[in-house]
Amino acid sequence: MAIDVFFTGLMLICLEGQPSCPVNYRPNTAWVVQADWNKSTPCGWQHSKEVTTLELRFLTDQFNFIQSRPANCHKDDLDSTMTQCDLPTRKITDVCVDPIGSKAQQLDPSLQLVPRLDEVDGRFKALDMELLKNLDFVPTQIHFSKGKIGAGPKWMRNNMATLWYRSDGDAGGALPRELSDRLRVTYGDTRSLNINDCEGAPLITLTAKSGNAMVVFRNRADVIVPDVVNGYDNLAYLLWYYRLGLWATDSKRCPEYTDNNKDAVLLRCARVGDHPCSSFDFARDTVHWPPMLAPWK
Repeated sequence: MAIDVFFTGLMLICLEGQPSCPVNYRPNTAWVVQADWNKSTPCGWQHSKEVTTLELRFLTDQFNFIQSRPANCHKDDLDSTMTQCDLPTRKITDVCVDPIGSKAQQLDPSLQLVPRLDEVDGRFKALDMELLKNLDFVPTQIHFSKGKIGAGPKWMRNNMATLWYRSDGDAGGALPRELSDRLRVTYGDTRSLNINDCEGAPLITLTAKSGNAMVVFRNRADVIVPDVVNGYDNLAYLLWYYRLGLWATDSKRCPEYTDNNKDAVLLRCARVGDHPCSSFDFARDTVHWPPMLAPWK
């Protein structure tokens, strides 16, 4: 028996032992990034429309669960097979995720499918600790216990894995390559998962009914605005992460990404005709990806 916990949406992943990657409470952290297009134009990007919502989702028939305030669990409005728990950011600034029973950390080879910010644009040098502490940028952190850490399925289109490139055309390092849009943590030999406010208040306790089960943390975007450039879809929402960094630029801030100056380097995929490659399947949980910073191994 095992429980798979997936992290997807606008989150930045820090794992135990990664340089320049702060963790607290538990060995690993998912930094939940706030997107609010009315208040910010990250790196000069004028077309950002994202507003994000932090949710926990699971198949109703896989778990028994006990919830406490301020978590609000209810049947998903769009999928009656799913239970969705709303986790209000700012009200819950630190969420701790713990399986029943201690676990060792293991990095699965599939983890290389999770993109790294600094391998996309090498000028990204480190996280800005002051901005990470600012609730306007990162209102919540999800701290999770040791487990077997890897990636979810590859991003697919027409039953084929999509190749991802740099937007400046540079081919080097580990790009172009196939990627996944989610991190997976497997807690083996466990039936129960405690999700608490790290200060001690319980939020949700999940107990699997039988066999393997999964839960998904997602920081969902209500609006998806693809950035189409010369037949490619650029993942412009990476700029929400870029603004949290210290850069090897004259200003030490992220390079510009405006209509007239697309200096910031992003991930991109090639369209087929007019068909998008970054947001083609709206049945997926999200098209915002949780990247990492610094080498994963």
